[in-house]
Amino acid sequence: MSDNIEVAIINQLSDNYSYIVYSTKIKKALIVDPAESKPLIDFLIEKDLSLQGILITHHHSDHTSGIKGLLDFKSVNVYSPSLKISKTSKLIKDMNKINFNFIDFKVLETPGHTLDHIVFYNSKNKLLFSGDTLFSLGCGRIFEGSYEQMFSSLQLLNNLPDETYVYCGHEYTSQNYKFLISIFSKHEELKKYKDKIDGKLKNTQRTIPFKLGDEKLVNPFLVSKINTYKKFMVANNMDRLNFFKYIRKLKDNY
Repeated sequence: MSDNIEVAIINQLSDNYSYIVYSTKIKKALIVDPAESKPLIDFLIEKDLSLQGILITHHHSDHTSGIKGLLDFKSVNVYSPSLKISKTSKLIKDMNKINFNFIDFKVLETPGHTLDHIVFYNSKNKLLFSGDTLFSLGCGRIFEGSYEQMFSSLQLLNNLPDETYVYCGHEYTSQNYKFLISIFSKHEELKKYKDKIDGKLKNTQRTIPFKLGDEKLVNPFLVSKINTYKKFMVANNMDRLNFFKYIRKLKDNY
């Protein structure tokens, strides 16, 4: 990241994350997916930050329920993919660019988890706020979209640079690891990744952020070219889409 951009990870509810993206130089901030306003407001006050906008990835209440409290604190624009999201003032869609005076974001549509799901990507600082589309070692459950839509959405993210730091909506990594190792018990890269997970949890109690390049080596929902997954697909006569469907359905019932 550039010298004056920071991302604060704010725990929300039981396992949600909201994010405050801010400039240490000009003291301006954005908030991504607020579920609870108070801890976010507390951080803004503590750091003497001026809130400039609220960014929403999708309509689920655990990503939006903090909007009202934040707007009571300060009236700012709410950037979201749907006017059904309460208090939306700026409707955004695929390939839009949102410019602030300290950072900008490209909007990418990623339907699957919900039909309105979007993510926010900043190429300069290599930041991706993935909401519930991509998790470490996992992806979002398909509630509204199709398997084909979620597969395409994940391939879109798969094409972003390896150096991208991913900030997702939930702390699911340990549970995702348990699921994957139960199926791919001989996946050596996955076993090595467990050490990285454990180290992060020991140091920060979080596995976020994670590097996209690391995920491409271990996350089957990205349908990477790693031999363990390739061999599984060949042995079971699966193409990449059917492999994705198979793993996602297993995870739904895990």
